[in-house]
Amino acid sequence: RDSLFGWISGPLLVEPGCFHILRYKVHFTDKDVCEGDFFMLTENMTGLYRSIHAQPQAVRELLADWDGPSQAAEKLVRTQRILLAGIGTSFHASVVGEYLLRLAGADAWAVRSFEFVHYPRPLRSDDGVIVISHRGSKLHGNLAVQRAVEAEVLTIGITGKNSKMQGP
Repeated sequence: RDSLFGWISGPLLVEPGCFHILRYKVHFTDKDVCEGDFFMLTENMTGLYRSIHAQPQAVRELLADWDGPSQAAEKLVRTQRILLAGIGTSFHASVVGEYLLRLAGADAWAVRSFEFVHYPRPLRSDDGVIVISHRGSKLHGNLAVQRAVEAEVLTIGITGKNSKMQGP
C-alpha cells in the first residue's frame, strides 16, 4: 500500500526569537546567545545551540513544501486506527502525536518501536503506522517500518533530513 516519508526537525520554537523550557521563557539576543531566568546557552553548548538555532530555517523549509505532510494527512483520514512508534525522545514525540491526533478525533496510540516489533498488537488492514526517528539509524525504528510495510498498512515516516530511514 502507500508509504510516505518526510522530515521534520526536533521541537519547534514557540515564538520567533524565543522558546520555552518548562515554565521559563528563553529569549534570543542579537549576539545569538539565549538568556533565560535560569540558564544561558552559549556557543560552547554546540549540539543544543546548533539545534535550537537551526529550527527557524527547518520550519521555513517544512512550510515551503507542504505537499508531503498534506498527502500524509489525506491518507491518515482513511485509517481507523493510528499507531505511532518511536524510541527514546522519538517515543516522546509519538506520545505528543497521540495526544494531538486524539484531540482531532482519531483513534491514536503511541508505542515504543521495540514493543511494536517484539510484542506487537495485531495490525488491521485499515491501520496507519507513523514511525518517528531523528536519524533513521536505530534498529527498532527500521524494524518498525519493515513490519508496517510488510503488513501492507499505510506507513508514514517522520525523520531528519538525509535520514537513513527508507521506505518503498
